[in-house]
Amino acid sequence: MRIIEITGEREKYWDLFLLADPSKDMVRRYLHQGFLLGAETQDRSIAGEILTVPVGTNEWEIKNLAVSEVFQGKGLGKALVEAVQYRLPKGTVLLVGTDDVSGNVGFYESCGFSRFRTEPGFFVKNYPEPLYDHGAQCIDMIYLKQIL
Repeated sequence: MRIIEITGEREKYWDLFLLADPSKDMVRRYLHQGFLLGAETQDRSIAGEILTVPVGTNEWEIKNLAVSEVFQGKGLGKALVEAVQYRLPKGTVLLVGTDDVSGNVGFYESCGFSRFRTEPGFFVKNYPEPLYDHGAQCIDMIYLKQIL
């Protein structure tokens, strides 16, 4: 497995984008911003992706991180986060937002992020239908950050 920058048609990876964010409308808002990295397998397919966009002076946000179900739990998500951390300049503030029920907060904390803000009701206000993860409804957005 190797991490590559994906250029060209990002729409080819809808299945992965929708694993992380089930709303095509939300994904379309950031799909063509920033840079997209992929975890490429030996057969040159993409097993995971991470899309990171600029959100301010010296601030970037991970907007979408997904790993194909077959490859989950094998360190690919962490490798993608590390590739972003390596690519951005020292001193950059790297942000990420995730739901409050999936266990993703713990994953990001293991990658060096710290909680800094909660947006109550984010998923209820911004998605037309309720979102569920592991049988629980996603309500609040938890934001985490780290200074590289």
